[in-house]
Amino acid sequence: EKGEPVDHPLNHCVMSLAHADLKAYPISILASGGLTKLPIIRAILTAGYVTRLVTDEQVAEALL
Repeated sequence: EKGEPVDHPLNHCVMSLAHADLKAYPISILASGGLTKLPIIRAILTAGYVTRLVTDEQVAEALL
């Protein structure tokens, strides 16, 4: 909920930037949708990891 990283086995199977590195870029985009993903989308936005969001209408309305 607060946007803090969670230690999960999947983290060791995926190549990505470190969480802190995401904040160093002036523009970063999250493309995600579906109300089941709403909690993680909200956490990512709250933590400031991304500056742009591409999502569906239901998630957009729920975030407002």
